[in-house]
Amino acid sequence: MQGLQAAVDRLPFVLPDFTRHSWVGEGARLVWEPRLERIHQAWSQIEWLSVVSKVRRCALVGLSQRVLSETIPRWSAHRLSAMSLPMSQPETHPGMTFAVVGSLTDVSRAREAWVARDDDTLGRLLGYPECCRRFFREVWVEQQSIDTTWAMATNTVAATDSVVLLDPTAASLANILWRWVGVRAVPHLPCRFDCHETIQLGSQFLQVGEASGHVEEAAWIKQILSWPVEWSALHGIAEVKSPVLKISTRTDASANKYVVRWKGTDYPKEGATGLRFPYQAPARRLMTEGRSFQLGLRQALEGTPTKRPWFHRDNGFSSPETMNELHRPIVSLARRALHGLTGSVLDLGCGNAALLAKICREDDSLTPYGVDSNKAALEHAAALLPAHARNFKHGNVFDCDSWSTGQRYVLTLLMAGRLFDVDRRIAERLIARLRADSDWVLLYVYPGSGTRQLAEIANEFGFGLQDAAVASVGLLEPTHVTKPSHVT
Repeated sequence: MQGLQAAVDRLPFVLPDFTRHSWVGEGARLVWEPRLERIHQAWSQIEWLSVVSKVRRCALVGLSQRVLSETIPRWSAHRLSAMSLPMSQPETHPGMTFAVVGSLTDVSRAREAWVARDDDTLGRLLGYPECCRRFFREVWVEQQSIDTTWAMATNTVAATDSVVLLDPTAASLANILWRWVGVRAVPHLPCRFDCHETIQLGSQFLQVGEASGHVEEAAWIKQILSWPVEWSALHGIAEVKSPVLKISTRTDASANKYVVRWKGTDYPKEGATGLRFPYQAPARRLMTEGRSFQLGLRQALEGTPTKRPWFHRDNGFSSPETMNELHRPIVSLARRALHGLTGSVLDLGCGNAALLAKICREDDSLTPYGVDSNKAALEHAAALLPAHARNFKHGNVFDCDSWSTGQRYVLTLLMAGRLFDVDRRIAERLIARLRADSDWVLLYVYPGSGTRQLAEIANEFGFGLQDAAVASVGLLEPTHVTKPSHVT
């Protein structure tokens, strides 16, 4: 294994166990601290629910006495057995009970393996891939490492001057650089950052979470694991820097500094800016952020004639006045539905995002996203909403895999006529994705269609029409979502 050839040159001491973290700012803390807590609570359930879903035979859990007393009846309801595990250093986890959960036969075998320190048998019962069990034995047991990060990184990519640069694909579920704050997609220590078996297992775990009602938590896990992060180790202390927080914890002591950089594929809007990795460089002030441009944009959005013919033509209208008049009922219903809500708003076929700009304008709690096949219109969208320029993607709205990342949207906008532009099976595939990713769908048609056609479209494709602002605009609800009480 390449990682074993690049082992840390360790010093002969080990620091006491500790973990601390600090936020890059109050804005990041207010958004992500409660989300991390929800992820932690969800993961404690996903661990044993993976046994119920037959993803694996046993689960190893650590719960406080209060949570344990609440969880035992749920285990019993699923006919699961549990046995506590003896801890060699119980003082390191005060108030916690560690147990193995599964069928009585598997639990008994797992406890015997725990006591006998038979890591391979225990790992097999816990569902860990064979390659990762072998990696654990060689790095953790035989080499007696207390942190597998460097071995895992060099087992993925060769180090250059004690630095490993990881260029991840879209699949980041084997990334465990967030495990010290409880964010992970798998319960074990993977052998590589691109371990295929681990990525498959992580996908199954998140599916268990989604099926058990933890849809937002699963989405947050995937989002966090896609961010850039840097792990560095020196003199027994590891620093893990991310866009929203920095973690300090212990690692294998070394006289030389070792660095692992996970480049990431996404960046949080609450993330810090900076000139060094993993931070995103401060954006240059664009002309479109200037006062004059913003005044012109406001005039355009409010109906004042402009000298920008693309403003309405991008969206297929003969004049800005016509566009604003036809947008008005859509904007009104969208704002009513979104009142008091926060999150992302998606427009499928967004053009230059004029409609999104009207809906999300002056509401920082809403983040606009758009998909369109017109590249020129998308360039104008970036000019209209420069702070969200990277949220507009070029693509076919029916090619869901090209633009959907599993992110959840509080509202998705769709012109109903598009559903008849493609084969029925393709349209139904899009609708299935809307049901999975959207809390609400706002469906609309332009004049010439009428109430009857909109209602027929909603009925034909299995949507329930919850609210109709005018004849051509309706708010639809996916069947599995509970309608908020404030939407009438």
